[in-house]
Amino acid sequence: MKPVKHLARGDPGPRNGEHTMRRSGFLGILFLALVAIVAGVVGYQAGVAANAAAAGATVVVTGGFPGLGFLLFLLFIGLGFAFRLGMYLLYLSGSDLWYFREPFGLVVYSLPLSHVDAFAMGAYLSRYSISGARPQLLLAGTLVPVLGFLATYNQTGTIGPISALGYDLATGATYQFIWSYTLLNYFFALLIYCVVRHSLWIRFLELPWLRYLGKISYGMYVYHLAVIWFVHRFVEARWQNPIAFWLNVLLALSITIVVASLSYHLLERPILDLKDRFFRWSLPRPGA
Repeated sequence: MKPVKHLARGDPGPRNGEHTMRRSGFLGILFLALVAIVAGVVGYQAGVAANAAAAGATVVVTGGFPGLGFLLFLLFIGLGFAFRLGMYLLYLSGSDLWYFREPFGLVVYSLPLSHVDAFAMGAYLSRYSISGARPQLLLAGTLVPVLGFLATYNQTGTIGPISALGYDLATGATYQFIWSYTLLNYFFALLIYCVVRHSLWIRFLELPWLRYLGKISYGMYVYHLAVIWFVHRFVEARWQNPIAFWLNVLLALSITIVVASLSYHLLERPILDLKDRFFRWSLPRPGA
């Protein structure tokens, strides 16, 4: 697996660049040590530590220790699985922590450290190439619905809604809240990799309206849940018939796009312009 070249701030030269990479690697190790200590504390604080974990993983994997970065990638994948399993075992033990409730899958979903798999995979993709990415994507794309439907059928006797691929919001069927995060994160990591490196579906994804949705996608992610909640309350109070569902979908999608567009143009883009104004980055010189 070969490291991937990245944009650099100016051209620090070989010695300065090597020093920066080593310093970033040591910084990542310090973050890892901090997470190892905090992760031992049972409670909400353990979940908050995910941001430090993500930063540590990213710094190390993109730093000057590629071998150590790969090992840390595996460690963080294991850490996410172990955290979710540990929280569930703690719940089964009868712990009365205030945020334990049913369905337990929503408890797992709400804790940031449950998602450290995604941070680790993102950090790994920023540094390494993946051999056989397309066959892996095909395999993962097959396993995701097959395991989802089997898990749901095992729990309920039905495969559930086809559109959900066997994964409901609480991911409660056959302990999905423990194992499905790793599977789904890996599938989407492979999908992103194939789009970026192998131009998968690139003609479709470069359609103007999709490119615009890509620009405002962060706002759509941030605001969609609140918009869906308010729209659902509004529609539910006035209509109780089959058309209400599609009205919910249409209104929520439209309002989310409008709100995300306003956020992008009035908030996000001005902030990004400040970044470019005060922290200018340039491409390294050819052959550097």
